[in-house]
Amino acid sequence: MTRGDGPAARTRADGGYRDRDEGRLLVVVIRITVGVVARLRVRWAVLRREATEPPVVATPTPPRSR
Repeated sequence: MTRGDGPAARTRADGGYRDRDEGRLLVVVIRITVGVVARLRVRWAVLRREATEPPVVATPTPPRSR
């Protein structure tokens, strides 16, 4: 095995497309993960706020006088 062999040499041999595709895939996975985490944080905050709010007691409406 000579110096320069290995995965990097193979990606250079195919024009480096594998590295670029893996980079794009990583970017897509990160974007999806960030979006999912953001949605979960919003949902968690809403659930936490609902859990800490005092329950709303319905007051009967007084009858209208005519």
